[in-house]
Amino acid sequence: MDNYIPKLPKKVLVENGAIDSVKAFCSDFGKEFLVVADEITKNLGAEKIASELNSPIIVIKDSTMGEVKRVEEIKSDCIISFGGGKVIDVGKLAAHNKKIPFISFPTSCSHDGIASMNASIWENGEYRSFPATGPSGIIADIEIISKSPYRIIASGSADLISNYCSVFDWKLASLKNGEKYSEPIALLALSAAELVSNSQEEIKKMSESGIRNLIWGLIFSGFSMTLHGSSRPASGAEHMFSHALDKLGKFGLHGEQVGIGSIFFSYLQGQDWMKIKTVLENLGAPIKLSQIGVSQDIFIEAVLKAKDVRKRYTVLDEKRLDRKSIIEISKSVSII
Repeated sequence: MDNYIPKLPKKVLVENGAIDSVKAFCSDFGKEFLVVADEITKNLGAEKIASELNSPIIVIKDSTMGEVKRVEEIKSDCIISFGGGKVIDVGKLAAHNKKIPFISFPTSCSHDGIASMNASIWENGEYRSFPATGPSGIIADIEIISKSPYRIIASGSADLISNYCSVFDWKLASLKNGEKYSEPIALLALSAAELVSNSQEEIKKMSESGIRNLIWGLIFSGFSMTLHGSSRPASGAEHMFSHALDKLGKFGLHGEQVGIGSIFFSYLQGQDWMKIKTVLENLGAPIKLSQIGVSQDIFIEAVLKAKDVRKRYTVLDEKRLDRKSIIEISKSVSII
C-alpha cells in the first residue's frame, strides 16, 4: 500500500451525444480496439462504436471468470466496455490482466463501479471483488443513460448516499483502530453523496442536469477509491451488510440494498438517519425491507453476518448487536 500509485483516467467525457465523439475520444488509447457488450447493449450502441473504430464486438452473457478469459483471448491493445456493471467489470478485469488500457462507457448508473479499480466477478456461487486497474478513459452519454429504467437511476443514487455511512466508518477506524485516513479523499467521497442529495429533485425528473450530476457523483466516488487504493472511502458496514445479504439470496439491486443498510447503520452510528431516509424516499429508492423482498429474519441474519464479510473496522466493531436489538433499531427507523 505504501508503494501504491493511483491511476486516474486520462480523459473523461460526460455529455449528450457523447457516442458520436467516440472515435476522437479513443484516439489516444490504441489502434486495435475490442468492444465488450451484452445482448441488450449490442444494439444500443456497441455496433455503432465498433463500426466507428473498425473493431470486433464480443457479447458476454454474464460476469464470470470464464467470460473474462474469453475477452482476454481476443487480440486488442485497448478494451471498451459498453454496458452496465457486469459488462464494465468483465472488460475492466480482462484489460487489467492483459495490461492494456480500458475505457468505461456506461449505459446505466446503478453503482460507482464505472470509475473504480475493482471488478465484481461471479465465482463459486457469489460475487467476489477482484483488484483491477481503473479506467484509462470514461465516456458517458447522458442521452443513453437517461433511457435506462428509473429503478437503476435510483439505485445508483442510493449507492452514493451510502457514502455518508462509509466515510463515518472510515473515520471511526482511524480514531479507534489507527487506520490510515485522508480527509481530502473522504471529502471527495462525501461530495459525491452531496451532489446527489442536492440534485434529488432533478434526478427524479430525469433532467439532463440531474443525470449529469449523478454520473459525476459516481465518477467522484470511484476516484476516491482509486486515490486511496481500496474501496474503503465508499464501503463500510452498509456494504458489508449488502454482501452478506447477497449470500442469502437474490433481493434488491446493489444500490437499493446499501441504501436501506445506510438507514439502519447511520442510526447505529448516531448520524442523522432521517435525512438519509428522506433523501432516499424522495429519490424513489426503497426505504423498507419489504420493497426488495427481504424478510425480517433474513435481514437479521445478514446484519449478524456482516461483520465477518471482510476484515474492516466499522461501527459493527463498536456495537454489540443481537436479534432483539436489530429488531428494535429496525422498528425505530421504520424499515420493517
